[in-house]
Amino acid sequence: ATGGPFTLFAPSNGAFASASAGSVEDVLTGDRDRLRALLARHVVGGRVAVGGRPGPRSVVPMSGDTLSLHPAPDGVRIDGTPILDANIQAGNGRIHVVDAVLRAPGSDAP
Repeated sequence: ATGGPFTLFAPSNGAFASASAGSVEDVLTGDRDRLRALLARHVVGGRVAVGGRPGPRSVVPMSGDTLSLHPAPDGVRIDGTPILDANIQAGNGRIHVVDAVLRAPGSDAP
C-alpha cells in the first residue's frame, strides 16, 4: 500500500526479543508471504488515536482480521498486548509501540 495515512502498531525491541526463539528470524528470512501477512497485521489504514475514546473498539488491519482495542488498568491494550507508547505522530500517520508481535488468530508463531 502507498500513500496513507496509516497507523502502525510497532513491536518494541523487547517484543522481538521475547518472541519464541527462531520464530521471528524464520519469518524474516523465510517465506515472503508469511512476512507480508505479519507486517499487514500491524498496519491499519487511517489515523487511529489511542486513549481518547472510552470503552472497547475494533480496528481492521491490512491483514483483514479484527484487532480489539480496550482500556486496561495499565493503559490501553490491543488484542491483550499493552501499548507502551501511543499516538506518535509520523509524516503519513501514527505509530503506537506495542509490547508483543501481534500474532494471527489461533497462531503461536508470527
